[in-house]
Amino acid sequence: MAERLHDEVGWLRQYAEWLHHLETRTYPPATNLRPEDDFPDTCTVPVCLPRVVAILRRIAFDIAELARARRVEDLQGARVADDPCAERRRRLAESDLR
Repeated sequence: MAERLHDEVGWLRQYAEWLHHLETRTYPPATNLRPEDDFPDTCTVPVCLPRVVAILRRIAFDIAELARARRVEDLQGARVADDPCAERRRRLAESDLR
């Protein structure tokens, strides 16, 4: 569970940086929806406030799931059919690209 919590903290830090960027700069930041392993293939999309809100809600849900679980086996699991691209889209609150 500690690994999942560490992962969620990493995502929170990334989105805090996005919020800072949206507040202090005139152009929106962008993110790549594809996993780093897919390089050089990319799917870059702009980050906007509604996307950040959706992501923060997803993180809150995942942390609540971790808080309810007594064992790792009790977790519903965040993975999406072992598809790293689908998992990354879920993490970034993005719909399927298909």
